[in-house]
Amino acid sequence: MDDVSFWMLFLSTAVVLNIAPGPDLLYILTKTVTGGRKVGFLAALGVCTGALFHVVAAAIGLSAILVSSALAFTIVKYVALLSSLSRVAGVLLQRHPT
Repeated sequence: MDDVSFWMLFLSTAVVLNIAPGPDLLYILTKTVTGGRKVGFLAALGVCTGALFHVVAAAIGLSAILVSSALAFTIVKYVALLSSLSRVAGVLLQRHPT
């Protein structure tokens, strides 16, 4: 395969994959339909923030470290779990103060 045909195949595949809706879009649409424009905007902001964090982490090599170290991956996994649980607890406490 010559260079031109390779790059044309690559570019056409990249365009198709970027145009096709994925789970992020379905999540944002679901939140918008069920919660309104403000909730949909916040969902989109959360998805974009997560994508930005992932790109920055990959750029600084964190992804390579997590792949090579099971301990580092476990630590990051539990930190993310605790972060999510504390957010849920905060929301529940705001709705039903004791």
